[in-house]
Amino acid sequence: MKFILSLLLCFFLLVPQIYAIDGVYHAPYGIDDLYDIQATERSPRDPVAGDTVLIKITTWPIESGQTAWVTWTKNGVSQTAVGAAFKYNSGNNTYWEANLGSFAKGDVITYTVRGNKDGANEKTAGPFSFTVTGWESVSSISSITNNTNRVVLNALPNTGTLTPKINISFTADDVFRVQASPTGTGTLSSGLSNYTVTDTASTTWISTSKIKVKVDKNPFRLNVYKPDGTTLIARQYDSTTNRNLAWLTNGSTIINKMEDHFYTPATEEFFGFGEHYNNFRKRGNDVDTYVYNQYKNQNDRTYMAIPFMLNSSGYGIFVNSTYYSKFRLATERTDMFSFTADTGGSASSTLDYYFIYGNDLKGVVSNYATITGKPTALPKWAFGLWMSANEWDRQTKVSTAISNANANNIPATAVVLEQWSDENTFYIFNDATYTPKTGSAALSYTDFTFPAGSRWTNPKAMADNVHSNGMKLVLWQVPIQKWTSTPYTQKDNDEAYMIAQNYAVGNGSGGQYRIPDGQWFGNSLLLDFTNTSAKNWWMSKRAYLFDGVGIDGFKTDGGEMVWGRSNTFSNGKKGDEMRNQYPNDYVKAYNEYARSKKSDAVSFSRSGTQGAQANQIFWSGDQESTFGAFQQAVSAGLTAGMSGVPYWSWDMAGFTGAYPSAELYKRATEMAAFAPVMQFHSEANGSSGTNEERSPWNAQARTGDSSIISHFAKYTNTRMNLLPYIYSEAKKASDTGIP
Repeated sequence: MKFILSLLLCFFLLVPQIYAIDGVYHAPYGIDDLYDIQATERSPRDPVAGDTVLIKITTWPIESGQTAWVTWTKNGVSQTAVGAAFKYNSGNNTYWEANLGSFAKGDVITYTVRGNKDGANEKTAGPFSFTVTGWESVSSISSITNNTNRVVLNALPNTGTLTPKINISFTADDVFRVQASPTGTGTLSSGLSNYTVTDTASTTWISTSKIKVKVDKNPFRLNVYKPDGTTLIARQYDSTTNRNLAWLTNGSTIINKMEDHFYTPATEEFFGFGEHYNNFRKRGNDVDTYVYNQYKNQNDRTYMAIPFMLNSSGYGIFVNSTYYSKFRLATERTDMFSFTADTGGSASSTLDYYFIYGNDLKGVVSNYATITGKPTALPKWAFGLWMSANEWDRQTKVSTAISNANANNIPATAVVLEQWSDENTFYIFNDATYTPKTGSAALSYTDFTFPAGSRWTNPKAMADNVHSNGMKLVLWQVPIQKWTSTPYTQKDNDEAYMIAQNYAVGNGSGGQYRIPDGQWFGNSLLLDFTNTSAKNWWMSKRAYLFDGVGIDGFKTDGGEMVWGRSNTFSNGKKGDEMRNQYPNDYVKAYNEYARSKKSDAVSFSRSGTQGAQANQIFWSGDQESTFGAFQQAVSAGLTAGMSGVPYWSWDMAGFTGAYPSAELYKRATEMAAFAPVMQFHSEANGSSGTNEERSPWNAQARTGDSSIISHFAKYTNTRMNLLPYIYSEAKKASDTGIP
């Protein structure tokens, strides 16, 4: 017994205790999620002068005797360590918070997070750093330079030593572009020579045949008038009351944000901003330009964020940036609206926006489309009924759906399949057998065998059947190289090649970016569509779908997958600038490839930003089957149209949730029949065996309302009878940009 006790004593003396402190963690920016702030971030992520800076920390496992603290320097000088206060325990972690206080513009703070248990076994994370910024603004204009195709306003700041320049150029008689460079080093664009300049000591007038821009020099203020020079269209806010044109800076080398402020009378209303669900009129709201995958209940979040607004006074403003931006519409002051855009921090950053006038708001939208691109025209077949359901995971179900449509006099023109692939490569049909190839090589249709009794016994015959029934076949896609916990040879070969060729989005540290855990397709790689070689390789894997199967387009889902500001892309941009742009690049790649294979191919997509209209059709994402979601779908479609995206749709009667009532289904049918694109689609109900598809035959069976099929047939046939008119109006939309 004494021997055993002696051994145990030696064990506890010589072996460190397992539960002491295993680690300490702090992530200053989290994943840069606008809406979900993680418990280990810095608050705020990017401190501004006067902000109280909190360092949030976690240690693990939960163990009494642990302590956390922060050691730090300010402008290179060591400061007294700051102890972290215990906040709470959760799971296996303890959470702490250290208050560093507030700082002045230009301060540079470097800090390291530390933790130990009972004064021993210290763990560290860091060092981390941040530079404190503060707001500066234009105070006055010192001189004017007319370069015949642009006018440069040489400005003086309200504080500091920067030498701002404001560049005004015209892209049309009723459209001018403002580019403001706080340091005077930003790239400034030329425009048309369609204006005259009248300069005095206190004002400068810049005039075209359709608008006059008055520059008040001291204090600085832009005013926009009709050609008579007296009827005001819009003006910047009074800078003696609130800054107008401003930037967030450390005073020298960093420009983090830029903004401008305009006067707005109480009678004005604001519209647009992309696809927005919770209300149509935006006065009294803050609007984010931030693409986001919100499953159900989108409200003020959106898959399609566009920094373009319409004002009821007859003008629009387009912020020419894919960085995050925010519009504050009479929320800071009841008579003021503003827009603020991130810039990435470069000293040469500019605020770049267009002031767009027109004969009416339709003319404003058309002028916007001239800047960002006209909508790509759709083939006639795209304006018929699109049929889709996640239950359609095998060829027999597709055949049944086609037969049901024909039997019930429902003139569908498209079948969309989401559950068709192996869910690993996302380009190989489920249950297909084949010999895997190297990652560099592409499979052809003849490389596959489709066994009897499998889910897809003959994809080409299925496509032929779709076509012979007057319909087109569209297949679902996502832009990821999926992470799986088990081997899957072809997917693994593709991933290894993708990594070796640097075809994936980078993580900013020389490796590959992986979608954060907890997000859709967490830990997966993301293809860099700004890399031409990567794009061509990716599409080569899908060539057989056109060449061998005969499909007619892609449903390009997702794209809201760039998390973090430091991710790298082949075009030289970083994650903060690419979050909104990535969906455009992804969808564009698929759209252009599909149309290179078939001239009447299309893409049907969820997310995007300015210029998305070039990529054809968009739907409003994952909504519930409720009248509230129905109303939000209408709002989303109308705001998308006013933002230059005319070809929009929704999952008729909802995608998910409780099955729609007969009343909801009928009202949704009526609305969808007169929407730009009509489609039904639904989420499967797992292994429950309950058929959730929103087809009219299933809706009739589920609700017990025997009139649903005839009601649906009436409205779809009415739509088809109107197709010449619909197509004619769609052609006008593509030509003019007007929805």
